[in-house]
Amino acid sequence: MNDPNFLYALDERILVFKHTLDYSNPYTATVPRNHESLFFVLNGNLVYEKQGKREVVKKGEVGYIERGSLDTSGAADLSGVTYIGVNFGFDEGAAPLLGLDTLCTKGFFSGYEELFKRLLKVYNAKMAGYLMVTKGILLQIIGMLYGEGALTEKDIGKTKKIQKGIELIQKRFSDPDFKISEAAAASGLGTKQFRRLFFEAHGENPCAYLSEYRLEQGRLLLLNSGYGISDIAEMCGFADVYGFSHSFKARFGLSPAKWRESSV
Repeated sequence: MNDPNFLYALDERILVFKHTLDYSNPYTATVPRNHESLFFVLNGNLVYEKQGKREVVKKGEVGYIERGSLDTSGAADLSGVTYIGVNFGFDEGAAPLLGLDTLCTKGFFSGYEELFKRLLKVYNAKMAGYLMVTKGILLQIIGMLYGEGALTEKDIGKTKKIQKGIELIQKRFSDPDFKISEAAAASGLGTKQFRRLFFEAHGENPCAYLSEYRLEQGRLLLLNSGYGISDIAEMCGFADVYGFSHSFKARFGLSPAKWRESSV
């Protein structure tokens, strides 16, 4: 990351969109871009050209375009390419913020598609607090990209072994009876081995990850829905509203009700 204060750039403006490029109609930037961009390819393959260098970002991958770029983006073949993009960090003439590679996913973390689709949905809904939620999701994406980029070959091997378990946790987080042993089984591992590899790869145990994931989903629902707190607690896998409220206050410093009030 080139600018340690890059968070301030997110306060200015964010633009989230879905776009399709035809093979015969690429987009060419005729002036240097005044913003940073991240994009997730939904269908097809996107060809990105800059200063004579040509790269391909395939379906299911994330691409990065730095501020100040003069470039061309297009579809790799006649089927076209569709992607979700997010532009942020608008500041003409400033240096690039993130310093990622154009193709910034290595294929070891899942969840990018879900996050980009949620980003687009929240942005388009324009409900109370949507901008805060949009920034939160964008930061989650950036954090995943940097986390993936920091993986060593040893870490990559561990992550691959537990990936199916992580995907199951994210899929089943709303089930209060979900057990970590089920995630371990999805990865073809014993529970003890799964816990060990998870901690070595992520620096926390899978129970803590599940709890944090549930609280984050609850926080997003508080901001972006009209559901009651009891309903949100149930939707996020808590046995009762009291457990949700206690965990939420311990994590965010306010009760769910007070946090929702302060964020509107």
